[in-house]
Amino acid sequence: MPHSSKLWKRPFHCDICGKTFNEKKSLSKHAVIHTEEKPFSCYVCGKRFRHQCNVKTHMRVHTGERPFNCDVCGKNFNQQTILKKHQTVHTEDKQSSPKRCEHKLIKARTEEKPFGCDVCGKRFGQKCNLKSHMRVHTGEKPFTCGDCGKRFSHKCQLKAHMRIHTGEKPFCCDSCGRKFRHQSSLNTHMRVHTGERPFGCDMCERKFSQKVLLQRHSKAHNELCVISLNEV
Repeated sequence: MPHSSKLWKRPFHCDICGKTFNEKKSLSKHAVIHTEEKPFSCYVCGKRFRHQCNVKTHMRVHTGERPFNCDVCGKNFNQQTILKKHQTVHTEDKQSSPKRCEHKLIKARTEEKPFGCDVCGKRFGQKCNLKSHMRVHTGEKPFTCGDCGKRFSHKCQLKAHMRIHTGEKPFCCDSCGRKFRHQSSLNTHMRVHTGERPFGCDMCERKFSQKVLLQRHSKAHNELCVISLNEV
């Protein structure tokens, strides 16, 4: 009886490996493992992936984002698995020598981002990232669109812009199938499904899924304040 109850709860099963799932979309996502299909691609380097979440993780290679932080030495990593592997170093050090661990802590903090911007002080792990960042201050835009002549500071911006001309929409919503030109647009759209509303109004505590909706709402408050002052 417990076995049949489990099958009832997970009615969708894979014909190849027999694994079961609660939802049809979960089965569809899993089925890609058994094929060579890689429908999701990186718009910067073109590398392809089986799942959208893999693209998101991969993009940190290009953006330099490192959201996973070590509590012991403060070093940041772009993947949680790499952070866990790194943390074993501290476990071994604590067992052998506290002074050695302290030395590594100081070294990690000074060597993690050795390249600093002379203008704003922002630091980078690689010299090429500093060079790219400097265009924020210089206004340099070396990448030009061959179709409309618009110029960009970074190559990835040009590649993203080109989708306006090509009509390409590589970012797909796993929930409804809607496609977008940019990852940021997909992230905003996903709030329709998750119900997330990160933008809150300071005056009435209403929350919104998009910043532009909050700004429009705040404008209404300002207009009411002006009307009230005029009446006084």
